Amino acid sequence: MPGICPPWLSLLLTCGLRHRGQDPFRIVGPFVQEGATVADVGCGPGFFTGPMAHLAGETGRVIAVDVQQGMLNRARNAARRVGMAERIDFRHATDTDLKLDEGLDFVLAFAVLHEMRDAKGALEQITAALRPGGRLLLAEPTFHVHKPKFTETVRLAESTGLYWVDIVDIRMSHAAVLRRD
Repeated sequence: MPGICPPWLSLLLTCGLRHRGQDPFRIVGPFVQEGATVADVGCGPGFFTGPMAHLAGETGRVIAVDVQQGMLNRARNAARRVGMAERIDFRHATDTDLKLDEGLDFVLAFAVLHEMRDAKGALEQITAALRPGGRLLLAEPTFHVHKPKFTETVRLAESTGLYWVDIVDIRMSHAAVLRRD
């Protein structure tokens, strides 16, 4: 698919410099509690997936989805290295099916919607998968998605039944938290 970061570039997505600027525990920590059921949509090489599994704990559940099998393989290997692979359900998504279960407490869509052919369809699936009160952290990189486009994406999410809750400060990203009624 055009515009999607290839697996061979994933080293840039997990490098130490990124950990300093976008600490995954700081970013998802406020949203993922012990026992939570969560999803990492467009998980890539698993930068957030392992930390989400750690935070959800042994009683929680993490679904990691990506359209590229190569990225899922890298995410699975990264999770194995930190002892979290058994807590994560890795799913190969398609352009039209994110492979999400219903009843999710939290969904992370980090730097992924701008790569999707049908962002509205993806947001509809996310909204349907969230339990009432469930939250979506939507983040897009400022160097790919300018503020007006991000605002448009938030409005698109609102049109699916989510409502805007807050803006989150994430380095080099536009980010918003939305919630399902």
